Amino acid sequence: MNRAIAYMMLDFGLIESNVEEVLDFYFQQCSVMVNYQDLALIAATLANDGLNPITGEQALYGKYSKYLISVIFTSSLYDFLG
Repeated sequence: MNRAIAYMMLDFGLIESNVEEVLDFYFQQCSVMVNYQDLALIAATLANDGLNPITGEQALYGKYSKYLISVIFTSSLYDFLG
């Protein structure tokens, strides 16, 4: 289904590069493995406006945290939609 959507997006001009490369990257991102500690650190970093609470490193600009959280929230419902 994702492949069909990608080719439809290509037809509408929403994807301008090689569709197979885009799909490969998408599928890689779908299969990233994390454990509960990783998820907790990701959540803590986002809740801390992009600042990693352990290392003190700014992982992303704070102004983007709220947008990323919105995307994560809606994407996490993916399997339960429809």
